[in-house]
Amino acid sequence: MRYVLTAIKAVNAVSDPSKMQDIVRTLTELHDLGKVKNDKDLQERIDEYFKLCAYGNIRPGIESMACALGVSRTTVFNWINGIKCTDKRCEIMQRAKSVIDATLEQMSLNGLISPPTGIFLMKNWLGYADSYELSTNKVEQMPEQFARSREEILASLSADMIDSLESEDE
Repeated sequence: MRYVLTAIKAVNAVSDPSKMQDIVRTLTELHDLGKVKNDKDLQERIDEYFKLCAYGNIRPGIESMACALGVSRTTVFNWINGIKCTDKRCEIMQRAKSVIDATLEQMSLNGLISPPTGIFLMKNWLGYADSYELSTNKVEQMPEQFARSREEILASLSADMIDSLESEDE
């Protein structure tokens, strides 16, 4: 029981309840704005979303942006890919995603996100991948001057080593 209480205290020390309240309050404000009605409304909402992220201490992300726009995450990805939207809407969404991606990258590079979390998010959200380089070299045939028979090699070894090798062969 003592260990459980110690763990709870450690978690509470790390997670500030007032910070969580601010995040939930900000996200609720964004959600309560409802669904965007047109491209102009979309641009204004995205601008407002990024301001709220900056001042509300929220890392911008696709899910919270979808919440701010009053649409699903799937709809956001559709708009980013130009599906069921105007060209203008696609352009607005691609720029917004670019800001989110760059923010994630910079937070990772500056130590504001733990390396494993940053790696996971960048691989899964930004399409980053580990790269492996495999090179093959053609093995050239050994020059004749370096190729020696067993007898030639044994002749060049000391007598003690020869006795050792011959006893291994038996």
